[in-house]
Amino acid sequence: MNRNSARSACFVHSFVHRRSMHVLTRGTGSTFQIRIPADLVTILGHTPLRTSLGFLPKREAQRRARLLAGQAEIWFTRLRQAREMVGDDEKSFDTSLRSDFASALGELAEAPAERFQSLQEYEAKLKELEQRLQEKEAALALKEKAVVDLSAAAASPAKEESADAAPDEEPSEPSVPLFSEAAAEFLKGKREALGPKSSFVARRELALRAFGDIVGDRPLNEYRSADLQDFVAVVGRLPRDWAKSRRFAGLPLRQVAEANSGLQQPLPFLTTTTVNEYVAAVRTLWRTARIDHESVRPLEKAQLTLPRTLRRPTRREGIEVEHLNLWLAAAAACPRPDDRWLPLLGLLTGARLAELVYLQGQDFRRVGEHWTVDLRTDLTSDNGDPVERQIKTQAGRRVFALHKTLDELGFVEWARRRDGFIFDLLHRAKWPAHTASKRMLRQMKEVGIHLPQAGVFHSLRHTTKAWLREEGRPLGTDKRMENLQVGHALSGIDDHYGWQSLRRKEVERLATLPLLEGLDLSPYRGQVQDADEEPKPRRLARKRRPSRAKKAAPGGR
Repeated sequence: MNRNSARSACFVHSFVHRRSMHVLTRGTGSTFQIRIPADLVTILGHTPLRTSLGFLPKREAQRRARLLAGQAEIWFTRLRQAREMVGDDEKSFDTSLRSDFASALGELAEAPAERFQSLQEYEAKLKELEQRLQEKEAALALKEKAVVDLSAAAASPAKEESADAAPDEEPSEPSVPLFSEAAAEFLKGKREALGPKSSFVARRELALRAFGDIVGDRPLNEYRSADLQDFVAVVGRLPRDWAKSRRFAGLPLRQVAEANSGLQQPLPFLTTTTVNEYVAAVRTLWRTARIDHESVRPLEKAQLTLPRTLRRPTRREGIEVEHLNLWLAAAAACPRPDDRWLPLLGLLTGARLAELVYLQGQDFRRVGEHWTVDLRTDLTSDNGDPVERQIKTQAGRRVFALHKTLDELGFVEWARRRDGFIFDLLHRAKWPAHTASKRMLRQMKEVGIHLPQAGVFHSLRHTTKAWLREEGRPLGTDKRMENLQVGHALSGIDDHYGWQSLRRKEVERLATLPLLEGLDLSPYRGQVQDADEEPKPRRLARKRRPSRAKKAAPGGR
């Protein structure tokens, strides 16, 4: 038995004889629970799956728990296979998957005892599975030997002629594509599914371009795990902005990494999060390619060591009230509506910048005595046709409350009178959200509160979350209400029951929360701009022509 067979046998044996660690016994009966695997937490959440077994004898409860654990492992495996088909983007999965898992386990746990197989039959099936795995591995070994023999025969002209004359020759595997060809096909399918403007596809394209540049463009079956480790080692020495930097333009990435490492003070390296994202893109491509080409090695299973040069991920925090007052005072004096209102909107709503950029007047809805914004509806194009609203996650497709201050300042009335996008000046650019991000970054730099990767517009979401916790919870808000407001995924299965959007009482609480202590909004008083008003474009200063007297050469009098 080879190493893989022994590993499979150990797994099956340990699975059959696993202790009853899935059973919790209390006064209310026995409960089955199983933790969520680490690689599926982003889809199913951190909370373990639990279901009641009722009042059962200890042995029967343990037996049912073992069978339920086996069924759960099967579902986990199917979910991993589904993820491999769509890639590493968890946004492709519905948030109701967890409730479906829990419901299925509950139905199975409540089934009559006749539907459960005996433990001996279950063990027999697992042993049969082990035997089938061993037979499959033996068949693969024979197939590999046949491929080697066939390659040796192809080297001999005489044997090649005899092989061509054989009438019953099996069709050979399709030619293995080059890495560049496989990457182009892979990205094409992603673009068709997620759209040409998807930032997810753009990041995947950047990662695959880096792999081809560093390791080289070869047929997929010629790559080994050492190539992937070499890729990680080189990427770990690249500067953070290698794709945009003009300093290294035109150089191969291996030379860029060496040049950056050779500097007396190297430019900041990539973070572990970015490198892991690069590796995930390559692994997803390899899983896709191996479906059609058996000779491609499973590089996605390679164990990698990240270089020590990588930076730790940046931890964002909120913005202090003193810094907020500086920023808001500067923003309130801006002539453009987007420059003026976006910082205040981000603070009082917790919405993402891209969500605010695409707001239209029709999105504002009154709920009771207060106003909300509905992101569940489609946008309206200039022609009046509906256009799907692009939202980062399913949890972001929500209704969020507007604080009463925005109504008192006149923003709501102004926004509702706008036709189309309320911040229409941003939509004159090709990428409105990117343009808005640059403008907000410029504002923060001008008032001196910007920190690279840390003190950015997105930090307002952290500030809002802290504000909701500090000021809201004493007045009756809770974590679920906070997540619905800012568009974070609901964590526990119980949070998915009931209403999936803010109700009238919840909107009223959020709209009337006390503002952050010390927050100064006086610069916004009386700053509402009419709907048809538009800031005039800046006119370039014209250079004055020098007078004739000044043109005269020295000493020409």
